[in-house]
Amino acid sequence: MAGQRVLVTVKTYPVLSTTYQELVCTAGFTEPGKWIRIYPVPFRQLDYDKQYAKFQWITAPLLKSSKDPRPESHNLTDLTKLVVGEKVPPKDRSTRDKFALADVHTNKDEIVRGAWDNKFSLVTFKPKEITAFAWEAGEREHDSKKLEAIKAKQAQLGLNLDGSGVDEQFELAEKIPYRFYYTFIDDAGIESRLMIEDWEISALYRNCLAGAEGDEAAALEGVRKMYEGRFLSERDVYLFLGTSLQWHNMKAPNPYMIVGVYAPKLEAQPSLFQL
Repeated sequence: MAGQRVLVTVKTYPVLSTTYQELVCTAGFTEPGKWIRIYPVPFRQLDYDKQYAKFQWITAPLLKSSKDPRPESHNLTDLTKLVVGEKVPPKDRSTRDKFALADVHTNKDEIVRGAWDNKFSLVTFKPKEITAFAWEAGEREHDSKKLEAIKAKQAQLGLNLDGSGVDEQFELAEKIPYRFYYTFIDDAGIESRLMIEDWEISALYRNCLAGAEGDEAAALEGVRKMYEGRFLSERDVYLFLGTSLQWHNMKAPNPYMIVGVYAPKLEAQPSLFQL
């Protein structure tokens, strides 16, 4: 099967998997500019040279998922054939915008109806205003039943990425004990509060925690300074929204979560001397 090129724009923080130990949901854009979701990907178990970054091209054999009805959802059928390509750097904003901002939504009801009708489950969303950034305490330990199932499989030797084995030496990603949220309003004035599932916010928390020598309050303040301070004052913020399979199938009132934050720098305004 020939590989398909995808510009990765979304990587969620790893979640436990009784088959692969942990998985990362990846999404991005095909060369024609259509959203695509790639799952499952045991990302941190890939060889280092195959661990792709956001806004990096990958080529992989993909097949529409038979278990996930969401139109963008595809399975990566052979991880050994995953090829990592060139990155699109932040300075190449025109290329990034070409894909990320090709179809921008601004109305909550519209995207919810689109999910209910199974027309789409991934969108770029531009809030009229982001009114708050917040966090709340979450679980501090991984799900015990899943951990037990993973440990039971660790008796198998080696790592086989088709799911028939696990790596007994592999260390699971640290559980982040907080959940982060943006509250925003759409073009009709409707307010939403959605959790941010992006890998980057969890990585930022961990980095801030290390820099603060374990002081969680200081680490949370560091995250706030980025997502409430710098992003909202210095950046042009767009949200990549994606539905969870469970809430998508249930036609929940709002099945979306924030799976990525696209925040390029605001374009500089010309001075009066340049007018």
